[in-house]
Amino acid sequence: MSKQKDFPNSPAKESGANGDELRVIGVSRRRVDARAKVTGQTRFADDISLPRMAHCKLLRSPHPHARIRNIDVSRATAHPGVYLALTGKDLPIEYGILPVSQDEQALCLDHVRHVEIPSPP
Repeated sequence: MSKQKDFPNSPAKESGANGDELRVIGVSRRRVDARAKVTGQTRFADDISLPRMAHCKLLRSPHPHARIRNIDVSRATAHPGVYLALTGKDLPIEYGILPVSQDEQALCLDHVRHVEIPSPP
């Protein structure tokens, strides 16, 4: 006997074309990509390497709340192999899909705010 109560209009049950009940809620489903993921066969974006591919590094502020007065990228661009150093002034476009995030920027312009999770010793 099932310990589950049966409700007449429950979304957990649906009547199939042949009259069989299909149970969806509370039932484990086999993930189609599970085997490939656990065996390392799935390719993720970080696994892809193309010829002449450029890489980037993001420098985060060590301060949880600070004003940005100036960012000097001359030392960074002087290194061999560095093509570009972007700052918030290079990308001042606001973005956001949700109404609460429509004023966010990809890179900070004049101030930074974040809470850094401390690394283990």
